[in-house]
Order: sequence, then C-alpha cells, then structure tokens
Amino acid sequence: MGKTILITGAGSGIGRDAAFALAARGQRVIATTFDEAQATALRAECQTRGQALEIFKLDITLAADREQLRPLALDVLINNAAIGDSGSLAEIDMGRVRRIFEVNLFATLELRG
Repeated sequence: MGKTILITGAGSGIGRDAAFALAARGQRVIATTFDEAQATALRAECQTRGQALEIFKLDITLAADREQLRPLALDVLINNAAIGDSGSLAEIDMGRVRRIFEVNLFATLELRG
C-alpha cells in the first residue's frame, strides 16, 4: 500500500476530490470532516463509488479532536480545512475575523505537532 495521507476539510470541494483521487492511486487516505453530517455523507459517497476512505469528524479548532491524530503514523498531511468571508473588511464582524484566523492559521499550525 502507498503512503498514509491525512486530509482535513475533506467533506467537500478540493479536499473531497483529492481524497478520492489519492485513494484511487492506492494511497491510504484518512479523510476528516468538520462535522458528523459531512462524515456520514462522505461515507455514503464511498459506498456509491466503491472506494475506501478512513473517515472521521475532526474540528481542527478543538484540542480533543486533534488528539485523535496522535496515534496515527502519517506520511503526508494536507491541511485543507479553512473558512472564508467576503465583503468589506470594515463591515465584517471582528468575531468572524477572529474565527477565520483561528481556523485558517492557529488551528492549522496546531496540527503540525
């Protein structure tokens, strides 16, 4: 078997597509999603496609969720989880800006450890 690859934010978009593409190439893919609903939907898509992914919920901002990663022997980490906002920076609520930095910067850096 190939490398063990963890992908955060694999519930949709590029993360989901990368997970399936890498699994199709023989890699062991651990695909994580923000919430259990996304994990359930991704499991259903695996059955439909006939592909195997290891899937679990991982909110990268939660230390308890990040602890799930400790026992894993990973070769590659694809830090894909992220959120965004649009509009004038002057009009975006500061709480939302803090949340964006927490997810996109601080929590992402916490995964390296």
